[in-house]
Amino acid sequence: MAEKYLKGLLQENDIHFTKTHDLEILGELARPLVPSLSLLQNDFDALTDYAVKFRYPGCNATPAKAKAAVAAAKRIRAAVRLALGQ
Repeated sequence: MAEKYLKGLLQENDIHFTKTHDLEILGELARPLVPSLSLLQNDFDALTDYAVKFRYPGCNATPAKAKAAVAAAKRIRAAVRLALGQ
């Protein structure tokens, strides 16, 4: 979810980005638009692992890690939605 929100923000502002699941890269591109995203750097770092590692069968997150990931994604979503006036 966080990845899609960041990509939507970039797209809305005509900022080109390459095909990536790396939230750190997307966050770096989005920070000039939403400076408060710099406060969420730890969330970008944590969620980037989930973008690929837990995407396919064979590797699972613990319930605590899953809850933390959802909370991180919600913080990113809230920051982007606020920047988009939603």
